[in-house]
Amino acid sequence: MSNRIAAILVVGLLGTLTALLGFQSHYIEPNTCSESWSTPVYVSLEVDSPNALVRNKYKLYLYREGYHSADFKTERDAPNLGGTPVLFLPGNAGSHNQGRSLAARSSISHEFDWFLADFDADLSAFHGKTLLDESVYINDAIKYILGLYKYHSNKPESVIIVGHSMGGVVARALPTLDNYIPRSISSIITLASPHVYPPVTFDRDITQLYDLVNQWWRYSEPDISLISIAGGHNDMLVLPDICIADSFNAPTLFTYELDTLRVGVDHLAIVWCGELKNRICDSIDEVSEPMNPRRIAGKEKVYEVFKKNFKEDHSPGDAPYKLETGNSILYGRSFTHSLQGLTDIQLPLKSSLISYKASFSAPVELVHYTSYEYRKYGPENLPDPLITSDTIMWYSAGPYIPFRNRSEPLFLEIKPRYENTEMHLRIAWKATFANIAIHYRTLAASWPFAIIVLATLHLSLQYNRQPKVESNEITFRYSFSKSLFRVIGSSFLPLMAVLSILHLMLIRPWFRDIVRSLQYPSESANMASLRHTNHDVNDLLLGNNDPELVWIIPLLLAVACSAVLIIHYVVLFVVSMRQMVSPRFARLRARLPRMPGCWRKATPRAKKIVTLVGGITGLYFVPYQVTTVGLAVYELLTISSDSGFHTAFTEILMWVSVVDAPIIVVWLGNINFQWLRAFASFRNVSASLPLYLYVVYGTPYPTRSPVLLRWLTIAVFAYISGFALVYGCLHAFMIHHLTCYLALWMLAATYDTL
Repeated sequence: MSNRIAAILVVGLLGTLTALLGFQSHYIEPNTCSESWSTPVYVSLEVDSPNALVRNKYKLYLYREGYHSADFKTERDAPNLGGTPVLFLPGNAGSHNQGRSLAARSSISHEFDWFLADFDADLSAFHGKTLLDESVYINDAIKYILGLYKYHSNKPESVIIVGHSMGGVVARALPTLDNYIPRSISSIITLASPHVYPPVTFDRDITQLYDLVNQWWRYSEPDISLISIAGGHNDMLVLPDICIADSFNAPTLFTYELDTLRVGVDHLAIVWCGELKNRICDSIDEVSEPMNPRRIAGKEKVYEVFKKNFKEDHSPGDAPYKLETGNSILYGRSFTHSLQGLTDIQLPLKSSLISYKASFSAPVELVHYTSYEYRKYGPENLPDPLITSDTIMWYSAGPYIPFRNRSEPLFLEIKPRYENTEMHLRIAWKATFANIAIHYRTLAASWPFAIIVLATLHLSLQYNRQPKVESNEITFRYSFSKSLFRVIGSSFLPLMAVLSILHLMLIRPWFRDIVRSLQYPSESANMASLRHTNHDVNDLLLGNNDPELVWIIPLLLAVACSAVLIIHYVVLFVVSMRQMVSPRFARLRARLPRMPGCWRKATPRAKKIVTLVGGITGLYFVPYQVTTVGLAVYELLTISSDSGFHTAFTEILMWVSVVDAPIIVVWLGNINFQWLRAFASFRNVSASLPLYLYVVYGTPYPTRSPVLLRWLTIAVFAYISGFALVYGCLHAFMIHHLTCYLALWMLAATYDTL
């Protein structure tokens, strides 16, 4: 290992360690929410849905407090309902029990009937088909709920929906479906729901569903009020940036904007946090209109009431002192100043990836605000809290987020207790590294995949320069390791330069359009909802337009190279251990019963045909993600010692398995309940057959290939690697399909040798 590779490995490991320390010190905080208490009684309801399979899996419950439950036992007691239906939708792996805190707060003191949906703890964040099934069921459930009021003299014609996490996405998808009843939804209140793009982009269907739903909400004018409530940096599952709903002409509120809270709330606590629960229920009660068939006020009043109850009207005030830090602070320089009185400080609004550390020589009152959110620092329930230091973590211009006006700055409003208070402002590096890690977590699979593909390309070029590769284990290890080291050591700086220049060029809208046009045609419309002229966004590479953040590219590249090296040595260790124990397994196989005579007498071609037929039959019934992980394990346990390309393709499959593994969890969760319906079997064969055939035929490579074939192969490898680097974050699922295309190309290139 050269000194350059060692330096890259050290930088990558130090960056990862710094991010972990940032999580520990800035993201993991004690929960200060007051607890909620309830005595729930759940009345099970039978939704008459045409979709029998989903109807038998999902459930609907009516919530009643323990001492207030005798008035409703079955649907025959429907006239005892209060008159304003509210439907709670749980999120990924959630339960109807999560809605009991909100329901207990308003089902007795106010005239609200809370209905709770149960999705059988489905993992809807990973699988688009599951998300669509939940949405179809909820539309049928809304029709059923409104039918319970058919004998009321003042029957409601719509429901209020409160959705947690992916439940909020389900709620936004309802008006876009065919079984939606017009005007059956009056308002949607979402808690920590990822509105802009999915939390993980490991499934094609969920990305396309997001595209369709966002298209509808941005380009239509629904008569549905939408309120998005985000939890803050305590929520490491759903980034508050992607909860921002301004592109849907809807307000976004943050939990720390409440004077009774002033802290972030984690992803699960947001449904039971006492301070938040009370403010939500009080706001719903304030906009409630019992005599209105829609049971709620108009959209404008709903927005006005929620904004009033959550946040103060913070804007750049009439402070006698106004300062600007300038962009120099983004380059690591500190900003110091002596405060004489109330001061407004304008920081460059680049990206919420950057966090700041503010320190003061004496206690001050500190508030930060943008056009989206504000936060008053200090203990809750104090009108004028004082601090001496804090980390400023804010949410606004995050990567991949559409914004109408990116020129609005970040303001600090500082009110010192004493004159001549010294202020020291700098970048909080640990918090910033943690922000980068959590925003670009999807790149943890796509960028290492791109590096392995480049190393495989280098190995293929070496194959064409020698007539034959020696077939001993030492040469095998050296050949691929040498290609990997050469790419990381010699190509790191050129690759970093190319990506940095590309990042700077992507600031220009015309250049973004050119790069988007090079995208694989079937995926070119996936994120079209983010490209409206009023909501333009750089959905490529780093996903922001800030030249000062170009240093993130070498950091992420170093982390990716470190991960590739670690996995590579793990593979070598597994191969070494397998060689040590293989003689023992050989003696064990000799003691086992031999195969039937007909199989032993069969020709190799016949055996291969039987294997292919049986494998293809299995591919139809097993999701292609399961096939990929299975092939990766098989390749890892059967790596041929005379083929460096075999090892390279094994590591490619291992990184593809990182993307495919979450879908396997969804499959295992549905395996006991009509799992064939939950997965598109018609797609399994096409998405896994090339990989299966390529592995069965021993991952061949066309050594000493003709010039044209060689250049076409280089083009295929280069495009796959470039796609993973440029489009990898929002299209992570595509690295599986790109690997299939690679396997298909290699099969075609080696057809005459099979």
